[in-house]
Amino acid sequence: LRLSGHLKPLHYNLMLTAFMENFTFSGEVNVEIACRNATRYVVLHASRVAVEKVQLAEDRAFGAVPVAGFFLYPQTLVFLVVPNRTLYAQRNYNQRINEIKDQ
Repeated sequence: LRLSGHLKPLHYNLMLTAFMENFTFSGEVNVEIACRNATRYVVLHASRVAVEKVQLAEDRAFGAVPVAGFFLYPQTLVFLVVPNRTLYAQRNYNQRINEIKDQ
C-alpha cells in the first residue's frame, strides 16, 4: 500500500507507555504535516490500534481544524481522518492522535 503524495509528514513525536505485564501500550502521536495539494482527508498507516480522539490544527496563526470523523480500516492498514473543511495547499498542519491503545 502506498499513501497518496498530497501530504508529507515532516516530524513525528511519539509519547507511548509500554505495559510489560501484558505486552500492550497506550499514548499519543503528533504528526507535523506539509500539505502539498489541497485535500479533504488525511491517510496514515495503522495496524492493531484503537484511537479515541483526533485533533487537527493549522499553524498557530489559524488554529484548530474541526474533525468530522476518523476511521480505522484494519484490512488495508489505513487510518483515515476527515476534517470539516479542506486542508489547503502549501500550509502545514499538526495532527494529534490521542488515546492510542494496542488491540
